Amino acid sequence: MPRHRQQRGGHAASAPHAGPACGGALAPGCALKFGTGFSKSAGSAAAMATADYLTAWLGSYSKKFGNGFNVYWHGHMLQQVQQLNTTAVYYAYIIAMLARHFGGLHDCDVAGGHSLCEFGADFIRSNEPLIMQTYEEFANETALRLGPNAEVVWLMEPDFYQYSEP
Repeated sequence: MPRHRQQRGGHAASAPHAGPACGGALAPGCALKFGTGFSKSAGSAAAMATADYLTAWLGSYSKKFGNGFNVYWHGHMLQQVQQLNTTAVYYAYIIAMLARHFGGLHDCDVAGGHSLCEFGADFIRSNEPLIMQTYEEFANETALRLGPNAEVVWLMEPDFYQYSEP
């Protein structure tokens, strides 16, 4: 049963059915949903408890887990998703982070050359197995923790437009 939140002023927020884009965990009947970023800080507990979805970025590098699934961050986020009966939403920034770590590439708006705009497409062609393996790890770890039929939203590669050939 979908949870409905109250907006300020006490009015439930919803939109009329708009066709095939409606449905699923985030838009059953196209109701307006509220989400927040996952956080371990005590001050964020109230916001997370009222959220319809929790977000987390994927791809950041750590010494222990590389660019992959971090049990102390992503694992705790998924534990909260499960406990709160909400939806996981991923900002999948995997290609850019892998390119930064393994290829020394940076975003196009950073001065100094050697950017995703210049070499992003080549990085993807040369590292497709690594990229696919990283996505697969996140998908498998998510399925392990939430179940294989859990609805998860993947917002994939926000900077993908940068990876085109000049």
